[in-house]
Amino acid sequence: MERFNEASKFANQGSKLAAQLKYAEALVCYAKAIKTVSDYPPFWSERGEAFSRNGQYQEAIIDFTEAVYIIDARAADEKEPNNDGYLPFGYEVGYDLDLFFDRAMAYHCLGNEEACINDLKTAARDGSKAAKSALWAKGILWSSSRF
Repeated sequence: MERFNEASKFANQGSKLAAQLKYAEALVCYAKAIKTVSDYPPFWSERGEAFSRNGQYQEAIIDFTEAVYIIDARAADEKEPNNDGYLPFGYEVGYDLDLFFDRAMAYHCLGNEEACINDLKTAARDGSKAAKSALWAKGILWSSSRF
């Protein structure tokens, strides 16, 4: 738990810097958080957001993907019922919707519309209203039975 607290301090510092639009400095803090505790999805997603806001979309995609991978790995591991000390009960429910939406936006910024639409469909299928709106804006009528 001590390592997690240390990592959280780095992440919090990164969030403060990102709020001040100091993305390069925030990225350093998020990297320290990830180096300290590498299996906590919010550290990856927060760094992904900072990368995205800094125009580093490929790096953002990598971090959003890593966060999704960690969540999926935990969900598949029947031996770990959210008791590792730093993933509150029910944390994963809906969290990955934001990750898919954020990753879709990064794909869009890189001009990869196919990957963008695939992630939007995944998020929309699981209930993301923002993803449904983005699909509609792209001229794709959303129906859960179509995808």
